[in-house]
Amino acid sequence: IVTNSQDYISSEVVYFQIGDVTYDNSINVLDVVSIVSYIIGNLEPNTLEFLAADYNSDGILDVLDAVLIVNIIMNNQ
Repeated sequence: IVTNSQDYISSEVVYFQIGDVTYDNSINVLDVVSIVSYIIGNLEPNTLEFLAADYNSDGILDVLDAVLIVNIIMNNQ
């Protein structure tokens, strides 16, 4: 129940493709490079990048996510 203009719930819908970490509408080697950078700690992903990079949706960014995306890339060529 909204009692005044200060009491509201803000919401935002964001669409993204799992695996497309770079948001370029393509799953490619740049996405794998980004994931590897996250895994080894060279870059810190934001929330959306983390969700896109966590290909198997287990809540952990690891080499399995990178391998799954490499397999996607290889099967699409």
